[in-house]
Amino acid sequence: MVVTQNVCTWIRISLLSRMPDLGKEISLAPSSLYVCLTQLMGPGFHWSLYITDASGVATRYHWREVPGRRGADDPIEEFAYGIIKPVTEITRGNNFNLAFIKISAYVPHEGMQPEYFVALFKDVFTTSYSSVRENRQHQISCRTWLMAALQRMRVAGHLTLDSAAVAGLEASIKEIGNAVEERVSTGIVESEFAYL
Repeated sequence: MVVTQNVCTWIRISLLSRMPDLGKEISLAPSSLYVCLTQLMGPGFHWSLYITDASGVATRYHWREVPGRRGADDPIEEFAYGIIKPVTEITRGNNFNLAFIKISAYVPHEGMQPEYFVALFKDVFTTSYSSVRENRQHQISCRTWLMAALQRMRVAGHLTLDSAAVAGLEASIKEIGNAVEERVSTGIVESEFAYL
């Protein structure tokens, strides 16, 4: 079979036209820590950490629902991570990233790889129940995971805050998220950049 240049061009255009529009690309500062709040269908936000390397490439760490869960007794949620390149306003799951909140107290260490943070975060929660309701009853959520992960970063010397100051970030993050969600409800749909 002979494939012509025109056929290859048509295939490339056809594939690109099926890709979802993920909105604007978002540039995150190199060697930085962000809390990302993503819009949910219900009240509240999905909370995740984005840590960028010296080149600005972001790795997302978060507690999320298990995709493709097999059995009713299997864990409903899990720790997950992955490189997000490029970072965009809309996630690949078609959710809007409401806010990227840069944590200015972050102290990066030269040469740290995502695997370092995986080791630091992977056992923040050692279990997940088989329902979201049970997890929430046991204070297991993306928000509580993230706040515990920030405390681990503090203990490891990656945040120049004391324990109370790290805990205090939660209220400020919620306030930012609520303000952005209210703005989005009026039709102003842009990701917010904030600094704490």
